[in-house]
Amino acid sequence: MTLQNILESPELRHTLAALPDDPQLTDLLKAHAAQAARLAVAQARPVDIDARIAGIDRDLVDADDKARRALLTERSLLREERDTLPVRLCEEGKRTATAELAVLGHLTARIRPFGEAAARELGPIESRANYMHARITTVESSLLDRASKEDRTTTYRGELAEAAPQVRALNERIRLVEYGLASIRGYVVQRFGAGVEPQNPNTYGAAAEAYARRVVRAAGVA
Repeated sequence: MTLQNILESPELRHTLAALPDDPQLTDLLKAHAAQAARLAVAQARPVDIDARIAGIDRDLVDADDKARRALLTERSLLREERDTLPVRLCEEGKRTATAELAVLGHLTARIRPFGEAAARELGPIESRANYMHARITTVESSLLDRASKEDRTTTYRGELAEAAPQVRALNERIRLVEYGLASIRGYVVQRFGAGVEPQNPNTYGAAAEAYARRVVRAAGVA
């Protein structure tokens, strides 16, 4: 799973569509995309540098003195750049992880209250529905004649039928929010570890450091 998978899931998209426009989320996504692009450029540099150095070494064979000096200067600069890549990749990795966690934290803070509000709204409706069901059971088990039973239960059933669409809508809202939160949580644990809380930036530091170390190791420049 990726951040993009979460953002494009029908469940999360449906939930976000029900909420007001969110310029902050747009800004956070842009910042993350820009930072991810910077990291991608840094990750490509070891291969690019090694290829260029190999090309320079071939060119040196037939170069005259002036060309040789220029090639050796370029080679030296490339080697110096390569030596700094672990630091560069580590920093870009930390910034990328932090930007991604900021998006996930904002999404969590955005959708959780929407589900909690639905649960609060649903509570009294379900309590009333349970009461109606209990009344129907009581009437049907009473000694009243059939006509009286039907007269009373019709009122109760009517109220239940009237509330049913609202109950379904609220339960669906809660389901979608719970799915979104579970997706975010699962992704965070898998990518950054169980100790990270998306809504608490104070937990980002160690996770970002660990992610950055993985980036450096994967690039083979450590």
